[in-house]
Amino acid sequence: MAALVGQEKPSDWDELTGKRPDIFLKGQATEEEKKQIARMKEVIGEEVLSASPLKDQEENVSDDKFLRFLRGYDGDVEASAEAYTAMLKFRKDNNIDERRSDILKMGLDVYPNRWPQYKPLWDIIAKGMRECYSFDKFGNLVTVTSIGDLDIRKVLDKELGNLYVQYTQTLDEWYNLKLFNLSKERGMCVGRHDVINVTTFGLFQFNGACYKFLERVFEGNGHYPESCVRITSCGNGWLAMMAWNIMRPFIPARTKQKLRAVGVDFLPVLLESLDADQIPACWGGIKNDTEFDRLFRKDEHGSTTAWVSRRDDFHVQLNINQPGTTVEWVWKLDSYTIGFQATFAAATDLKESEVVAPAIVDASEGELKGEYVAEVPGTLVLKWDNTSSIFRSKKIMYRVKKTQAKK
Repeated sequence: MAALVGQEKPSDWDELTGKRPDIFLKGQATEEEKKQIARMKEVIGEEVLSASPLKDQEENVSDDKFLRFLRGYDGDVEASAEAYTAMLKFRKDNNIDERRSDILKMGLDVYPNRWPQYKPLWDIIAKGMRECYSFDKFGNLVTVTSIGDLDIRKVLDKELGNLYVQYTQTLDEWYNLKLFNLSKERGMCVGRHDVINVTTFGLFQFNGACYKFLERVFEGNGHYPESCVRITSCGNGWLAMMAWNIMRPFIPARTKQKLRAVGVDFLPVLLESLDADQIPACWGGIKNDTEFDRLFRKDEHGSTTAWVSRRDDFHVQLNINQPGTTVEWVWKLDSYTIGFQATFAAATDLKESEVVAPAIVDASEGELKGEYVAEVPGTLVLKWDNTSSIFRSKKIMYRVKKTQAKK
């Protein structure tokens, strides 16, 4: 883990980066937990549990659901019952039963990322949307998210904030149903293991409006206790520490206990709980057959293809943790023209400096190459600007290589 440069290291960072205790859900309820569940039901009340539509939602009135609340609140029956009641209010206030109905109509085999109503989100943040991916060695369902591609600013700029909140609520409810079905099939509690990659998290990716908006997004998390049993955050450098200082007030204490933050050399840690064929190839594993993999797949030259929409821009952000790191890039425009520039922001003062001046590039120029040696930790941003195009999206192919200086 690189040292934090120019920023104070969060007080709880060492705890987050240490090896986490084994908190994966195991087995069904013990005899003592069964007694506690019975008391929970008494506290909640039969008139509540037998009312419509709750009584017809097997996943929400099952012992599996009560067990998750009980374990999520450390066996405290009163606190668990209170949280369950709060969950029912949240569902009513946010029309979660409508999300549930939508899921049942579409079928659990159709993941919400592929739903037609969420295509406006897919068109702008496909790579940053959480994907249901594989299983870990403990039998937990693995999800993957590339946080650097989660462009919340663009979501808000396109006035898609309400749709994004609905999408995240749909995801939570989809996993609620999926995990219940898996638990029922296996005769044991099955949880979710969220793997997030922050390697390309950008210096200016989120602004104040984004963080305020994320409060709405995170609101539902606490109403699905023990759905997520482990969070592995990969690719953490100096910038991730800074982001954690901002984000940690929004993260429940129980969730922090499940979070393990790993540095830029994260594959060995992932292999502790996932087999190589369950880890994305673009993250160092060998799995390469899902929709997520197709989004990050490269061509025979190792290049990635990206479409820059009309009136929009596209950027690649590279967080540099070691002084003396060299970044080389090669890119090509398929047709027409597009703007290009490169900037670097040092970690010490966060001020941007010009690496490549803004210029209009014509497709006839062919492959363009560049190189930058970072003398200090910071963030290098390559930006393609198509905001002047009224009608046409532009196709670019690019590849980037980052080489750390020899010690």
